[in-house]
Amino acid sequence: MGLAASQARLLTITARLADNELRSQTINNAKMRLATQSSKASEDYVNALNNATMKFTNYALDGESQTQNLTFNALTAYSSYNNQYGLVNSSGQLLVSETEAALFEKANGNLNSYLQYHGLTYETTYFENVGAITNEGYIEPFNYISVEDMKTYFEEYNSYENSQEVEDYSKAYNEYISSTSALDNVANKVLTQYLTSGKIGGTSNVITKSSGSFSMDYGSASTLQDMLNALKTAFNNDDNPYSFNNTAQLLGLDAAAIQEYNSLLNSISINSTEGTMTIIDKECTCEKLSETEFRLDNNIIITLDSPNGIVTSIALEGLESEDTEGEGTEGTEGGEETTADTVTGTTGVGLEECINSIQANISGYTSTYQVYALDFDNENVKITSTATTNSLPETTEDAKEIANDILSQIINDMIDEYSIKFAENLYGKDPATNTVNQELVQDFGVDLSGNVDGTTKPLSEYYSAYAKAEENYFGVIFDAGSVAQVEADIAQGFYTDADGNKIEISYRDLTDVDFVLRYMAAEGLQPSEKFLTVIKEFVVDQIIDEYGTPKYAWVDSTDPDNTGNADAKAQWYTNLFKRMQQGYKALENGLASSAEWIEYALESGIVTMEQVDSTYTWQGLDYKACSRITEETDDAAVTKAEAEYSRTMNDIEAKDNIYDLELKNIDTEHSSLQTEYESIKNVISKNIERTFNFYKNA
Repeated sequence: MGLAASQARLLTITARLADNELRSQTINNAKMRLATQSSKASEDYVNALNNATMKFTNYALDGESQTQNLTFNALTAYSSYNNQYGLVNSSGQLLVSETEAALFEKANGNLNSYLQYHGLTYETTYFENVGAITNEGYIEPFNYISVEDMKTYFEEYNSYENSQEVEDYSKAYNEYISSTSALDNVANKVLTQYLTSGKIGGTSNVITKSSGSFSMDYGSASTLQDMLNALKTAFNNDDNPYSFNNTAQLLGLDAAAIQEYNSLLNSISINSTEGTMTIIDKECTCEKLSETEFRLDNNIIITLDSPNGIVTSIALEGLESEDTEGEGTEGTEGGEETTADTVTGTTGVGLEECINSIQANISGYTSTYQVYALDFDNENVKITSTATTNSLPETTEDAKEIANDILSQIINDMIDEYSIKFAENLYGKDPATNTVNQELVQDFGVDLSGNVDGTTKPLSEYYSAYAKAEENYFGVIFDAGSVAQVEADIAQGFYTDADGNKIEISYRDLTDVDFVLRYMAAEGLQPSEKFLTVIKEFVVDQIIDEYGTPKYAWVDSTDPDNTGNADAKAQWYTNLFKRMQQGYKALENGLASSAEWIEYALESGIVTMEQVDSTYTWQGLDYKACSRITEETDDAAVTKAEAEYSRTMNDIEAKDNIYDLELKNIDTEHSSLQTEYESIKNVISKNIERTFNFYKNA
C-alpha cells in the first residue's frame, strides 16, 4: 500500500516536471519571438532615420523660390531665374518630355517654327510706327512701300548686302566712276589744248591760258565795252568758221548750251553815264506774293528790302528764312550799303535752276562785281549782277581784267561741263574705229595720235575704257530696251519730268540711285533684274538714315502682359533645340513625374546630368555636385517610427519580464519537484530492497 502510494506520487511529480519543461520551452520560444520583434522595431526605426528624400530647389516663373521632390519635370522646368539642366541616357541622347519631342518633330528642323510653338516670335513695332513709305516720283513698286514690304526688305537686307547682284553693281559702279574720272581728267587737258591752240574768234590763236585763267587778244580794244564786244564776236560771229557757234559740234555743246553762253554775253550792258555794268544771268518763273515777296521755282521764297529792290533773304518755303546779307559794297546813293553774295549760302537747297547759276557764272569776278539784285515783272524774275559807279574800270588793263574774268569763267565752265561730251563727239560710241574728225582737230592744232601730256596713253584708250565701263554699268542698271533712251537723254543733256520741266542729266547723275529712280519713272524706263536688289538695299539705307535702325525683341504670346523675360525664354528653348539636334529620346509622362524613378536612375547611373553654361554650351555635371539637389529627412516619419519603436520595445520588455518571472517560478518549482522526486525514488528503492531481503531470508 505504501509502495503503491509512493509510485503514484512519483508519476505525478514526473508529469509535473515534464510540464514545467514544456512551459519553460514555450516561454523561451516566446522570448525569442520578442527578440525578433525588437530587431524588426529597431530596423524600422533605423530605416526611418535613413529614409532621406531627394529634393530640388528652383524658381517659379515669377521668381519665387520653391523646393519640391526631385523629378524630371521639376529639374527641366523653364524659368528665367533657373539654371538649365537636362538628363542624358547611356546613348548620349537628351531625355525630353513627350510634348517637347512632338513640338521638335513638328518644327522639322526649323528653329523659328520651334520657338513659335512655344509662343515666341522675334518682332518689332518699328514698321507699324513708321507706317507705309511714299516716294513720289519713284518707279513702281518703290513709289509706295507698304509696312509688309518694308519689313521684308529689312529682314532680307543682309542677303542684299552679300548678294551677287549688289557685288556686280558695286564693281560696275567703281569701274564707271574710275573710268569717268580718268577720261574727264584727260579730256579736260585735250579740250583745254583745243581751246587755247585753236583759232576761236579769229584766224590765229587768240585765247591763251596762264595760271588757270584764260585771256584773249582784244586787238586795239581799250574799253570794257569794246572788249565785251570782242568776246561776243568770238562766240557769235557766224561768218567766222572758228566761232564757238560753228565749232559747237566738236565741243559737244548743243544749241541750247551755246545759246546759254551767248545770252550771258549779250545780257552784259555798260552804262558809262551812271557808271554801272549789269549782267542778267538767269530768268525764272515766279509768283508774286506781295510787293516785296516772291515765290520762285522749287518753292523758294525771295524777300526784298523794297519793291524792285535788293534781296534781303532767301529761304525754302516751310523753313525759317536765312538772313542772306553778306559783304556789302558801297551803293550808288550816298554810300548806302547794299547786299553782296546774297545767294552764296543757298547751295544745295534746290536753287540750281534759279539762283546757283549766279555763283557758277560770276564766281571768278572780284567781290566788287558781286552785288546782286532782282528785276521783276508780273510773271518773271531776272537775277542780275550790278557793278557800282566806283567799280567801272578806269584803265585798259582794268577792262582786260574784267573781260578776262568773264572769259575764264565761261571757258572753265565749258571745260568742266563738256569735257566728256567733247571726247564722245570725237570718237562716237566705238573708239576702236578711230573715226575722229582729224582734219578739224588738227586744224585747231590738236594732235590725238600720241599720249596726252602727263599720261601714258592716248585719249582714245581712256575713252575706250570709259565706253566699256559705261556700257557695263548701264547694263547693270537698266534693262536692254532702256539703254538707248538713256544715252539719247545724256546726249541732249536733259530729260522732261511729268510736270514738263526740263531736268539736267549727265553721266555723273546716274551714280545717284535716287536720281535714277526718279529718272526711270519720268521716262518710263525699266530697271534690270540686278538693279532691283540694289534699289531694295538703297531703300533700306534711306529708311535707316531717316528713322534709325529697327529694334527687334522676342515677344512671348503666352505672356501678353510681358511679366516674364521673353529673351531668356527664347535662349532657353534655342539651347534645348540645338541639344536635341544632337539626339534625343522622349521620356514617358509617368516617369517624368516620378521622384522614385529619377532617384533610382541617378544613383544607379542609368542617366547623367548636363547643364548649360554661360556660353550656352551643354556641359556634363555630377548630380552630387549640383547645389540645387539636396537630401531631406521626413521628420514626421521619423517621429512616428520613434514612437512606434518605443512602444514596441516597452511592450517587449514588459513581456520579457513576465516571461523571466514565469521561468523563475518554473525553475523553483522544478527544483522542488526534482528534490521530492529523488526522495520518493530513494524511498521506493529502499522499500523494494527490504522486500527482496524479507523474502530472501524467509
